[in-house]
Amino acid sequence: MARAIDLLFILGCFVAFLESCSALAVKDKRGAAATSQANASCTCGVFLSSQIVGGAVKSMLENPAITVDVEEPVNCANTAQCSTKCFEEMVKFLPTSSSIICGTVDREVYKEKAHLFLNVCDQGWKKSKISTQKEICCKDSTSYKCPATKE
Repeated sequence: MARAIDLLFILGCFVAFLESCSALAVKDKRGAAATSQANASCTCGVFLSSQIVGGAVKSMLENPAITVDVEEPVNCANTAQCSTKCFEEMVKFLPTSSSIICGTVDREVYKEKAHLFLNVCDQGWKKSKISTQKEICCKDSTSYKCPATKE
């Protein structure tokens, strides 16, 4: 049930993200869509809360916990296209996301959230509005249920 709620939350955030994106293509003089870097790359990265400051990755030396290169080329002028493809890829990881993240990081993780970032056309990591509601806890590369917060 909690996974279903997380999925619905992520879907809602994704829809809100797409609605707020400017998906207008740049037009040339003939009215055709111009692509300065046609067939360019789109990379999806999942960063943990401790790797982010003020909505941006702390350092370019930071590595995502999960990285997925989208195999289909994207239009650099349309970040929503990359975002859609990243979302489609990340949905595949939802059932085992905590285990995958814990297996890829080389440290303990305590009550951190996972945040989806996009790297469109090698312009650097840009934060999407998609993140997990569920906190992640890892010890010795294994995920465990985070303790409840006392109020």
